[in-house]
Amino acid sequence: MLLNYSSIAKILPILRFELSRTEGSFLIQTNLLPEILTMVKTHFNCQFKVLTCISGVDYPESSHRFKIVYELLSIKRNSRLRLKVILDELSPINSVEKIISGASWWECEIWDMFGVFFLNQDNLTRLLTDYGFQGYPLRKDFPLSGFTESRYSSIKSRVVYENLEMSQEYRTFEFLSPWEELSSEMKKLLTKDKKLRRHIKLSENRCFILKSIIRNFNLFKLIRWNAFLKLKPLASKMSKVSLSNRCITTINRKRFNKFTPYSRHVFLKLVRSGNVSGMQKSSW
Repeated sequence: MLLNYSSIAKILPILRFELSRTEGSFLIQTNLLPEILTMVKTHFNCQFKVLTCISGVDYPESSHRFKIVYELLSIKRNSRLRLKVILDELSPINSVEKIISGASWWECEIWDMFGVFFLNQDNLTRLLTDYGFQGYPLRKDFPLSGFTESRYSSIKSRVVYENLEMSQEYRTFEFLSPWEELSSEMKKLLTKDKKLRRHIKLSENRCFILKSIIRNFNLFKLIRWNAFLKLKPLASKMSKVSLSNRCITTINRKRFNKFTPYSRHVFLKLVRSGNVSGMQKSSW
């Protein structure tokens, strides 16, 4: 039988009640946590005797920075309940290990990761980090790289800790890519050299051709990939019209007539611009 959370919310001193599908959650005052947890554990209509998890959440921009969530399970009622408390980074919270003994490990982990101190906790130690570790890793203001690094020292024959040294500053990279067109600023910087000017023009031609191949799969079937990347210059005495007629004759006019209108347009544009010159009959 599922539990009626609204009836429990009426008799408990809670700040807010939320219902998500068949699971309820109560936002309660921090100082009332042991009393409310004892009540929902021992009450006949509740019997939340299993503590499945205690988790913490960090909200650095909030006045109450941390939210501690207690996940409870009632096997007899087949129901789940979340008890939530909020507190700042200087306020401690009462331990519930005397009410539910399994809470001790969860409280040690929250202390280790978030730095939330639990009162009346007999064994509040770090579980996941090393002895003497500085900071709390799951806080939002903790750097991903940490403050120190550990390594084995062959001289001292033990593990030593050293401060991190960031040898590289933040840098931006801009490469010449055949897949992307160059920005106007890069063109101004690189057009002073003749070799670089030629490389820029070649990159832009490759970019246009490769994009056309991707858009027109029918054209891609008829034209070999290597032929497009070579980009040999036009014969000086051959006109653009005769070149286009020669290419159309080479690939067979029946195949050319099967092209879509857009594929014909792209093909003729490539031929007349000189980007597919120098290709033999075996290339088509």
